[in-house]
Amino acid sequence: MPELRRESPRIKIEALCWELVDDHETSGLAVDLSSLGLRIERPYTGGPTRREVPLQLELPGIDEVMWAKAEACFDMLVPGAGPLGGALGLIRRTGYRIALAAARDLRMLRELVVETDRMHRRDRPERTAMRRRHTTRKLGELSELGELGGLGLAAGYDPRVAARA
Repeated sequence: MPELRRESPRIKIEALCWELVDDHETSGLAVDLSSLGLRIERPYTGGPTRREVPLQLELPGIDEVMWAKAEACFDMLVPGAGPLGGALGLIRRTGYRIALAAARDLRMLRELVVETDRMHRRDRPERTAMRRRHTTRKLGELSELGELGGLGLAAGYDPRVAARA
């Protein structure tokens, strides 16, 4: 069964991103991207996390720069080795939800994320097959334990037969 907790796929990227904080730009690296938000990593330099910040993001593969107003969802510090951790040896990871952006930029972002995710899934069909086998095995275990009643499946359900169909 696919996991349905996200409204938009999330893709792994490496794109330059700048936050405008106190009238100066702070650069970082966007490492996760969806059509609704992104996660940025950069060396920790101290200071609080702003609740809302203007962001400038280079959309990879499109050669476009997107401007957006974003709201912080989470902020955490993790140990960083070498120059990635900066002077304090820490990396700041911040997740932002895009609150406001031009319709054109949001459309480009959504197309980039969906198409990249589609290409990634097409290149890895073995992962889909593996996930299907895992789900079938789990359903078989639940069926043997008699725990499928809550799922609304028939008592005689055999996932091995369903997988062959």
